[in-house]
Amino acid sequence: MDAMVDNQLSLDSYNVAFYAPKDIYLDQLNLIDNRLIYANKSLATYIQNDKIEIKARKLGEINSRKQQLLIELEVLKMKNLKDQLAGIAALIAAIVAIGGGFATYGKLTEKINVLENRSTTDYSAQIAVMEEKITALEAGNNGDVDTALSALDKRSAINEKQIELLKVQIEEIKVSTSNPLAN
Repeated sequence: MDAMVDNQLSLDSYNVAFYAPKDIYLDQLNLIDNRLIYANKSLATYIQNDKIEIKARKLGEINSRKQQLLIELEVLKMKNLKDQLAGIAALIAAIVAIGGGFATYGKLTEKINVLENRSTTDYSAQIAVMEEKITALEAGNNGDVDTALSALDKRSAINEKQIELLKVQIEEIKVSTSNPLAN
């Protein structure tokens, strides 16, 4: 190994400058142009009028409107579900009340029959009053029509929102498939 190291040339002999530096541009004029080439233009103005940016902005606005409509639609559906549950509960209460009325009517009719067989007292005035009360109880079931109308109004509102959402989606498809550079 020593023989190999002894026979090698030293790299220090190659440490010679490749070229000598020389300043050749000392007598140059100092030329600086401070004029604005695009005085009335800026990147913001360019972006505002760019057709692709206009399309992207429109799609963003449509998407925002679509999200808003979807949220409103979900709120209406949840409200409708809540109202339907309340309507079902009211219907059950009405059925129970009517059933109770019929049970009471049956008991009253039975008592009237027993009393008629016992004596000859005229209870027709009291029977008429009771029949009026029963008729009033039966007529009190008109709330079903109001409930049905309310449900139809809510369904109509939901349908209107869905139609509005579809219109926004159609506009989104038109804008997204249009070529902004066509005109």
